[in-house]
This record gives sequence, C-alpha cells and structure tokens, in this order.
Amino acid sequence: MKYKAVILDIDGTLVYSKSKLPGAAVLQAIQRLQQAGVLVIVATGRSFFVADEHVLGFRADYTVCTNGAYVVDATGKHFYDERLTLDQTLRIIRLCEQYDCPLGFAFSDANYAYRHYAWYAQKYVELVGELEYMMDGESGDRHLKDLPYTAFAYVPEDKMRRFCAENQDLTATVYAPQMYDIFRSDLHKARGIQRLLERIGLRPQEVAAIGDGENDREMIEFAGCGIAMGNAPEPLRQVADWVTGTVQEDGAAQAIHWLLDQN
Repeated sequence: MKYKAVILDIDGTLVYSKSKLPGAAVLQAIQRLQQAGVLVIVATGRSFFVADEHVLGFRADYTVCTNGAYVVDATGKHFYDERLTLDQTLRIIRLCEQYDCPLGFAFSDANYAYRHYAWYAQKYVELVGELEYMMDGESGDRHLKDLPYTAFAYVPEDKMRRFCAENQDLTATVYAPQMYDIFRSDLHKARGIQRLLERIGLRPQEVAAIGDGENDREMIEFAGCGIAMGNAPEPLRQVADWVTGTVQEDGAAQAIHWLLDQN
C-alpha cells in the first residue's frame, strides 16, 4: 500500500450520534488495514479513556487524544503531554461562571464536570454508555492537583466568539450546537500527529487522514492524503484531497478500501 499509516477521527467519522461503536463494515476495514501491516492511528478530541479498545471495539496502534495534547501507544504508555496553563484554565472557568454555562475539563484520570454535572452526566452516558470516567467536579478544585488538557463547555455562540476574540491563545471548535472543545491555540491534532511521526520515523506524505470536523482541518491538510467525510462541512471538504461517503454510509470503510487499493 502507498501509505504506511491511516489516521482516523472518531465522532462523525467512525461513529455517529446514534451509535457508540463503529459499524461492522468499518471494523472490518480497519482489520484489513492492520492485516496489511498499516498502522492505525486514532486522532480525537476525546480523552484516552473514552477512545481505547473497550470503547471503540478495536485497538489502535497509537492514539492522539484531546486534540493533539496527549499521545499514547497501544499499551496506554504516553510520550507526549501538553496542558492548559493555570491562567487559561481560570479564564475558561470565569467565562462559564459569568454565563452559568455547563463546563468540564479533561484531566489525566477522568473528565470532571465543574458546572452542571447532572447535565453532563446525561450527555456522557448518551455518548459512551457509562459514567465511569465522568466525575462530579463541582467543588472546582481538581485543577489544583494537576492541570487539564482541554475544556468542554456549552456556551452561546456569540459569547464563545467574543471570548476567543479576546483570548487568542485559546481556540474553540464546535462539535454540536453551542457545545465546544476549548484548547490551546498552539495545540491541534496535526501537532500531536507530527510529534508521533517524528518518533516512529514516518513522513507526512506516508500517511492518510480521515475526518469530518473543524478540529480535523489541520490533520487533513498535514497528511499526504487528506480525506473528508461526506458529512463534513463544506470548508473541510474543500481542503481535502478526496471526499468519501457520510458516517451513516460507512464512509470511513469506503475510504480505507480505496486507500488499500492504491498502488
């Protein structure tokens, strides 16, 4: 095969809102990749504990988590780790306090809901089917132990747009209406992927990437072959080298088979 590694987003690429696991066609395509000796790399906004084998139904060779801030191998051993600063963390807290918005942070051990835990607990169960890694953090002091990788918040669009304009060291990407991942502007999936490729000795032109969301743009542009899902927004489809089917159509499987058939 032309490419030595394939990078896969999760939500909107491998799974969609009504499913918790990739479909059979996608899992079979991933198995075909691995049997061909191609590395499978997952790159996601999720934390590692909701992006591992027991959640996804397959074991990735490497996982780039929390929008590039945390990279682990198949055993869970991490070798890249960057976090929000204390000042950035406090600014995000103040934003959500000001507008009484649901807020959570992804830490090393779990996700902690700092505001509106019950609301986030329901959303979390809908996403992964369990509450094991969603903690009640309404005491608001978990960041005093160690700092988070990213934040996730439910904020009115105009308030988030103003916040990012005033805090340009932070970036927010939307994954559902008014629901945002908030992370350092100097961190994104492509940065984590670049660190990984340097470690394992691959060049960007030797990898393909498949994604659907705003936070996939950098990795789609970085990879030797960037593939957008059919359900991706138009700006992402425009920068991609190829557009596959939608997530409901098992577009990731279509893309993997196409990649495997390349000379």
